[in-house]
Amino acid sequence: MKKPKLIGCVGHDCAACKKQKRDMRNQRTHLKALTDHVLRHLVWLDEEMRKPESPERGKRMAALANVLEIANDSARYHGLGIDFRKDNKDKERERVMRSNA
Repeated sequence: MKKPKLIGCVGHDCAACKKQKRDMRNQRTHLKALTDHVLRHLVWLDEEMRKPESPERGKRMAALANVLEIANDSARYHGLGIDFRKDNKDKERERVMRSNA
């Protein structure tokens, strides 16, 4: 098992180091929750796609997408500290799609 990287000062805990440790824990928590949501929803989407096409299936897939978007927003706003009032999701989606092309 790999030894974790030490964060902060050696031998004492100053206020700056405590804040850094708290921020790292917060980011890890939100990132873990996001990856758990993504993996869970991918399984559920696979299960839905195996079912016959129907309006109900479309509604279930839309509900899954909405929950996934909420999980992503939580990670962005709470874990990454993005200000939700200034967040432009359309612009961000375009940037992400350009980088994946």
